[in-house]
Amino acid sequence: MKRRMTHNPHRPDQKDRPPDGETIRLDQFLKVQRLCATGGLAKTVVQRGLVEVNGKVEQRRGRKLRQGDVVSYDGYTVPVDFV
Repeated sequence: MKRRMTHNPHRPDQKDRPPDGETIRLDQFLKVQRLCATGGLAKTVVQRGLVEVNGKVEQRRGRKLRQGDVVSYDGYTVPVDFV
């Protein structure tokens, strides 16, 4: 019997979310949100300028994201939401 995935693959699990008021690095966010399969892929797509933060191309993988920032990559736009 097959098991169906019941959660959104682009939403992090509760354990992956930082506490309120904290930040998360851009490359970590891409991986946690399952927009990139690995941290290495996240690093590469950021360095190649394929990711936007708040409508601007971002090439720093260590960019600190805060609540309310918006990340766009590969046709997806995901708000940073620690709730």
